[in-house]
Amino acid sequence: DMSAVGDVRRNVAKLAEEAGFGESDRGKAAIIATELATNLARHSTGGEVVIQSVTGADRKWLDLYSIDRGPG
Repeated sequence: DMSAVGDVRRNVAKLAEEAGFGESDRGKAAIIATELATNLARHSTGGEVVIQSVTGADRKWLDLYSIDRGPG
């Protein structure tokens, strides 16, 4: 539901900060997360956003997955 959108955005922003993203990239990640969560809330009958922080040999990144249980 729409109340979870803010939680998703805040969690992604926190993980992006912990991963060392700059301010601009943290903002971009938060926008992407908000869009994913909003689309799930508006257009599906259920679903989830999965956020994974990944550390490689020389960098860190985030994987965001939107999994819906919608009609289409």
